Amino acid sequence: MPVPPIDLDLIQLLNRPGAPALDAVMSAASSLRASLPLLGLFTFLIARRSPQKWLGAAILLAAVGLTDLGAARVLKPYFDRVRPCNMQPESYTRVVGQCGAGAAMPSIHAADSAAAAAVVSWALPAFTPLAVGASLLIGLSRVYLGQHWPTDVLFGWLLGACVGSALVWATRLRYALWRGR
Repeated sequence: MPVPPIDLDLIQLLNRPGAPALDAVMSAASSLRASLPLLGLFTFLIARRSPQKWLGAAILLAAVGLTDLGAARVLKPYFDRVRPCNMQPESYTRVVGQCGAGAAMPSIHAADSAAAAAVVSWALPAFTPLAVGASLLIGLSRVYLGQHWPTDVLFGWLLGACVGSALVWATRLRYALWRGR
C-alpha cells in the first residue's frame, strides 16, 4: 500500500529527536508493560464500580480481544503496509528498540486502546478523560517512535472505537429487548 503524502509530512513533523524525558514517556506509552496493567486496572474498576459489574469487564476484554484479533489476522495482512522504520530506517530517529516486524496498517496499539476507551466511557463515564487521553497518548507514541504512519494510528483509533461501541450497543440492545419481555 503506498504512503500518502500527508503521512510523509506528518511523520517528519512528529518523528523528531526529543528530550530524554519525552522519549521515556513515549516509550512507556507504547510498551505493553504499561498498557496491559492499565487494561487490568480498568477491568477491575469496571467490575467493582460500574453498574454493569463483571459484564462490563467482560465486554471490555472482548472489545480489546476482538479488535486485536481482527487487526492482526485480517487487516494487517490485507493492507500489508511497510512501517516507516522499515521503509527508510536511517530517516527515522525516534525508534526505541527494534522496529516492529509486522505490517503497519492499522496500529493495533491505537485500535486496542480506542476499543478500551469506548467501553470505559460507557461503563465508567467519570474515567472517560483518562481512557481517551491514554488512547491518544498511545497512538501518538507510535508515530513519535517511527513505528507507524499517522494514518495507521487514525485507522486503528477508528477501528477500535467502532468495535468497542458496537459491543456496547449490542449489550444495551440485548438488555432493552430482555426488559421488554
